[in-house]
Amino acid sequence: MKYDHACTSIYKQRISANLFMKELKIEIIDEFDKVVDVFGYSLEDEMEELLPLLEWKDYEENRDVSGWDMHNDYGYRDGWGFDFLCSNESGNSLIRNHLDVTFAEKYKPAYEKLLEWVISNFSKKKELKKYKLFWG
Repeated sequence: MKYDHACTSIYKQRISANLFMKELKIEIIDEFDKVVDVFGYSLEDEMEELLPLLEWKDYEENRDVSGWDMHNDYGYRDGWGFDFLCSNESGNSLIRNHLDVTFAEKYKPAYEKLLEWVISNFSKKKELKKYKLFWG
């Protein structure tokens, strides 16, 4: 399990877990991609709650697929921001709209549920609060 998230203009967190060793690691990375702090947590007491979120078949359907390529039958698109990509031969601009897919609770993909679990259990830790991370 690995997850990178840009959360402020200064810091982002990199979350990784070794489930065999029952360990979670959260690295704080600055704007220059340097690790400025590392926090390790034991998942020993959380395994009973965590394991139901880790069914392999729930992840297999989205393996090697970006979030943009997933079928999103049960979510709605929430977009903000635009990027200019190029102009075609007619001079028309090709613009990309940044879109996130927000899912109804019962249709959330497995990776969203897992990330929400990590956020709800670890984002309020005192040692992480000083970085003023955005976890949403």
